[in-house]
Amino acid sequence: MTALPHGWRQVRLGDVAETALGKMLDRGKDSGRPRVPYLRNVNVQWGHIDTTDLLEMELEEDEHSRFEVREGDLLVCEGGDIGRAAIWLGHADYIAYQKALHRIRPSNELDVLFLRYVLEHLSVTGRLRRYATGSTILHLPQQQLRALPIFLPPIDEQRRIVYLIEDQLSRLEAGEALLQRVGRRILALRIATLNAINGQFAAQRIPRVPLGEICDTSLGKMLDSKQNSGEPTPYLRNINVRWGSFDLENTSTVPLISSERSRYALRPGDLLVCEGGEPGRCAVWPGSESLMTYQKALHRVRVRRPDDTDPRFIAVILEWLARSYGLKKFLTGTTIRHLPQERLRQIPIPLPSLGEQRLTLARLSNLQSETTRLMDAVNRQRRRSTALRRSILQTALAGDLTIGMESLNRPTGVLDV
Repeated sequence: MTALPHGWRQVRLGDVAETALGKMLDRGKDSGRPRVPYLRNVNVQWGHIDTTDLLEMELEEDEHSRFEVREGDLLVCEGGDIGRAAIWLGHADYIAYQKALHRIRPSNELDVLFLRYVLEHLSVTGRLRRYATGSTILHLPQQQLRALPIFLPPIDEQRRIVYLIEDQLSRLEAGEALLQRVGRRILALRIATLNAINGQFAAQRIPRVPLGEICDTSLGKMLDSKQNSGEPTPYLRNINVRWGSFDLENTSTVPLISSERSRYALRPGDLLVCEGGEPGRCAVWPGSESLMTYQKALHRVRVRRPDDTDPRFIAVILEWLARSYGLKKFLTGTTIRHLPQERLRQIPIPLPSLGEQRLTLARLSNLQSETTRLMDAVNRQRRRSTALRRSILQTALAGDLTIGMESLNRPTGVLDV
């Protein structure tokens, strides 16, 4: 192991901080006990706590002190994005926290802001995963959190490191905010174009027909963990379908018998539509030399008469409806929204001539080429921003303060879009 800078030492987190898990929620019937607001995993984001959606739970008076969140407490996610952490900056009223969160109160030896950045560094470098349990869904138990080894500089040096980190990150975050604004403007331009196209169809009184009258629809294969017969076959999930394209880097396989491989096989021109997640998100399958199938979280929409209807045009209409909230009335569920097959088949689709459909697609293609260029530039800068943030944390938390921070590329480069 590389020698530590002078005055630094390695300690276990539990030796320099008090940790505790929050209140386990009682899903039983309301007993009429006093209710208090509480923080959940979803409220804790990296570096800030979102209080726009607070829930309440029952809490006995004698439990208030045990589950109270005080100003300066560090809250850390036990599951989900394990280690995600933010400092509670205070609140006029009492607030508690649930069991999905760790509450950390550092001793006088440990600066809470320093610890918050240490946890982010351990998370982005993947080191925190070594202390997690679970295979599919990871958790960071309290015992493992307390055993977490961290480097501990003297308290004054911790505060100097925090100052250097935040000085650099403030520049970086200004650039990231600009990237977000650029991304929103690009999306707004596409939505405005889609609105104009559909307004033109309405003015021309183009007839609308239910999707089910011009297309065959089917849901994909329901996965069965017990099924082990059949040939391993690649399949697409909800997360593989983006707006207008496919992410094929993380496809999975499922054993399918011959009749299933035939039933769920995709053809060039098939439109895949997300049933949940972001219902309506869709893309047209361009084809592949190898067999590809799809799971039940996706609808396959297959045009009956390709001489009359271009599947890419239907994808454009579904995108317009999704972006303009026109799909809302076809969705089911309150918290988690779904687009059932019977509702999908009811969606009205304007149906101009095939020539008019392709003129519309050409118009959007010209816009798409320009927006793709801009979004590629935005995404490159986002990746650079992420790498710079990691570099800033790595350099500062390694104790290389004399040359490390000044040798970094100035993060204002993320503004070059």
